[in-house]
Amino acid sequence: MKALGLALLLFVGAVSAQSSLPACTGSDVSRWTNCHGTSDFVAGHKYVGEWQEGKPNGHDLTHGAGVDAAIDYVGHGQTFQFAFDSLGVSGRAVAIGVGTGEIRIAPRPLMLAERVVTGSRHSTRTELIETMEIMARGVMKPVVGMRTHFTEVEAIIEAILKEKLLGRGALTYD
Repeated sequence: MKALGLALLLFVGAVSAQSSLPACTGSDVSRWTNCHGTSDFVAGHKYVGEWQEGKPNGHDLTHGAGVDAAIDYVGHGQTFQFAFDSLGVSGRAVAIGVGTGEIRIAPRPLMLAERVVTGSRHSTRTELIETMEIMARGVMKPVVGMRTHFTEVEAIIEAILKEKLLGRGALTYD
């Protein structure tokens, strides 16, 4: 297996890497190729790294090998494309987030590199119970960006649609 077995593309900050390539020039990102640059991504996040043919190239993070797995928690067409393009041979791209935009994948790189594209509904009942037990012990603390009474669940949905919710939305029943 490659040195980097799993890359979690969380997009909660900036993705960064060192590069020996020249700086990208001009404001038209679609023309950036074989260069190192910074560009705003979706929901106010940035990508800092190498660009190939107008797309972020995650292969610079693995010295050209690509990653075994890329998990897209955002779920935008743009973020999933970045996840897919970062895969190495036999890599797996998993969509967990449900955002906006389309996912377009050419069949040739999918077949020739034996890549796998899949979705996940998040977890099984058993995994959910195990996660709750871990949180109850204080081993892991969830990021709850918004709490609202269950009768106002629309407020959480609106925050998700407007890309304003950081972390999880929690419903209260008191």
